[in-house]
Amino acid sequence: MMRLTLWSFIAMVGLMPFHAPAQTTQAKSQPQEATEAAMRIAYERLKNQITADDENAALEESQRAWMKERDEACSVRQAPCLMQRNVERRYFLEGRSVNGLSASSAIRPFFTHKTDGEKGMEISATRLKFTNPKTPAELALNEFMDKQLQEAVRHARSTNPPSKEEKYYSLMVSELNFASPKLLSARVDGDFFVGQAHPEPWGESINIDMSTGKILDFDDLLDASKAKKIFSYCQKQVNTQKINNLDDPKKGNVTIKEISESTSDLGIWKFKKNGASVSYGAYAFGGYSQCNCSCNIPYSVLHPLAKKTFPLPKQK
Repeated sequence: MMRLTLWSFIAMVGLMPFHAPAQTTQAKSQPQEATEAAMRIAYERLKNQITADDENAALEESQRAWMKERDEACSVRQAPCLMQRNVERRYFLEGRSVNGLSASSAIRPFFTHKTDGEKGMEISATRLKFTNPKTPAELALNEFMDKQLQEAVRHARSTNPPSKEEKYYSLMVSELNFASPKLLSARVDGDFFVGQAHPEPWGESINIDMSTGKILDFDDLLDASKAKKIFSYCQKQVNTQKINNLDDPKKGNVTIKEISESTSDLGIWKFKKNGASVSYGAYAFGGYSQCNCSCNIPYSVLHPLAKKTFPLPKQK
């Protein structure tokens, strides 16, 4: 008797065409099948919600690019990696945070994909936006995402066409890190190439008090005396990462002044379910990609220091 798998059942009921898995020759486990099926259902549901043909085409292009990146990233540690990526993609397509949390109003990803054959340029962008924004907080997120798209388009400008071996592009991806009735934390990352020595990365976070609509800054989070403890905490992580990245003990020389100048910008902070993280970027603390460092701060460390008025996620 033929075994009816979850994949073949989905194909039979017409939710998606049935395709043999491209990323591995190994048989899929039932949990892996379930995560992929749920992700595909979220994809089809979103595709049916989008009415504009150009955005649907951009969604399809985004999904193809994501599947290629997922399969390459999971080529070694296949099953656990694939399951995690499938769940994350499902949450993204459903407009939820990376931990599956939902905002009080509906959010969905918006897709843009444009090509200019004459200039050899491709622009690909995703924005997570409220579908029917009403409150100041909801309007603030949508305005932020639209401004980031303008930034991605601005990066795509070039006076010189690419050579036959080159491909010019501007890429932008968005991520919802945390969503609750009190706090929303989102981030946009991108990179672009228009003939320079290497692709240029860029990114920015937004953290919004959902009750007031205020875009939060570092002074809302910590006072000066408590901030020093976070600077010291992050300095240790950054210097360890820089030593390991460059394989040189002498490179662990990032000063507390350098750390404080960067860390005091809440535009590089992300708040998640179990802690906050600070992403310093490719050019921080040395030449291009010498560090690419970050600082991870569990809420057990941050909660005792943060101002009581800051809408931090509850400590688990």
